[in-house]
Amino acid sequence: MFPATLVYSVIQVMGPIITGLVVCGRVGAGIGAELASMKVSEQIDAIEASAINPFRLLAATRIAACIVMLPLLTVAADASGLFTGWFAQALVETSLIPSIHFSRIQWRNVQRLLAANLQDSRLWPHHRAHCMLSGNEYTRRR
Repeated sequence: MFPATLVYSVIQVMGPIITGLVVCGRVGAGIGAELASMKVSEQIDAIEASAINPFRLLAATRIAACIVMLPLLTVAADASGLFTGWFAQALVETSLIPSIHFSRIQWRNVQRLLAANLQDSRLWPHHRAHCMLSGNEYTRRR
């Protein structure tokens, strides 16, 4: 039961939430401090005087970088969470589960979790767009 619980809790719950909080807290604070420092030292005013949109130059590029990197950081957090779960079970259990067997159980549970999420289209964030593209009739969620 432990590999199944670990896969569900890390991949669907803890990995994305912890990664999102870390990116919002650490990266967001860093971006805010850097832009505030540029505003105080009048660098943003100099960019505006050059007829360049400072939002497009400074903020949009940082936001785009965060959007691109967030899924990759989530995958890295999920992988490290699954490895740490295997390591914790190896320390606690008296009979060590070989890493190949444990990772097979984890992979099988990941496949089941993904298949269940893909089959239930109500879990999709863009349910209406999915229905339009697939030709199905759109039904409201209740």
